[in-house]
Amino acid sequence: MTLQKRLNHNSKYISNCYSYGNLTRHCVDSGQAHMLTECGEYGWDGWLGCYFGNFPKSRLTVLIGTQRTDSGTSSLTRKLVNAVMSDFGV
Repeated sequence: MTLQKRLNHNSKYISNCYSYGNLTRHCVDSGQAHMLTECGEYGWDGWLGCYFGNFPKSRLTVLIGTQRTDSGTSSLTRKLVNAVMSDFGV
């Protein structure tokens, strides 16, 4: 998926990007992600909880505390994470 398509993508999940285990997500294919990420990124985006993403290669952690349904896949979360990650060259 091209960078421009990822930035404008409206779908909530793309199943080929993440694997799930131990209640967290783990990025295995960053090219299929719905927002800017990197392989090895892991975190949590609970249905009514916060968004947490740890990006070990970039030595970056993003924590967004909101209380709304699907906070981890909302357009606001995607825009904020994309802005932060684009500043780091991902």
